[in-house]
Amino acid sequence: MTTRPRMKVEVFRTDIATLEQAQKLERLLLERFPQLRISFDLEDRDRILRIVHERPLDIDQITGITGRLKITAEVLDR
Repeated sequence: MTTRPRMKVEVFRTDIATLEQAQKLERLLLERFPQLRISFDLEDRDRILRIVHERPLDIDQITGITGRLKITAEVLDR
């Protein structure tokens, strides 16, 4: 019997202002990390970025990419 890897979720508070910003960020993240599943909740007051992953996630790389787009991203409750 094969064990499936456990999926983990990182949730970030962001200052994403537009759908276009979210789409650009998603594109860049998936270019670098194609195995991620990414979603946004831009109607939430915290402008949520949600990342589902199996392997360890390098938060510094994620925030580095958001920073290049002038987007602030802060992990919520690790």
